[in-house]
Amino acid sequence: MRLRRHTTSEIIWDAGDVKVRVTARCYSDPGRTSGPPENCYPPESDLEIVEVMRIDTETGTESAISWDDFDDKAQHEITGMLWANEGRDDDEGPDPPERDDGDDVPRRFNDDD
Repeated sequence: MRLRRHTTSEIIWDAGDVKVRVTARCYSDPGRTSGPPENCYPPESDLEIVEVMRIDTETGTESAISWDDFDDKAQHEITGMLWANEGRDDDEGPDPPERDDGDDVPRRFNDDD
């Protein structure tokens, strides 16, 4: 039996001149790495962008924009933030662990793997 976790993650991305609210569904399965080989499978995860809203910093109003409007670097940064926030409510739960390896992007998104 495969255990698959579905959570929602929402972050506010502030790039100085633009502020955006991004909502995503995060899917993860820890895999099974012990036991009979026929019952083992690797861990997997995926992230589905659900909504991207530009926030007018003066009025607070939101308007929908396309995820494709962001360049690869911005998408990379935002997806890393979404994974770090996965399943957390701002008022509940522990903070995500601090990274001290000098790499601000979660390993699952690095191109050198």
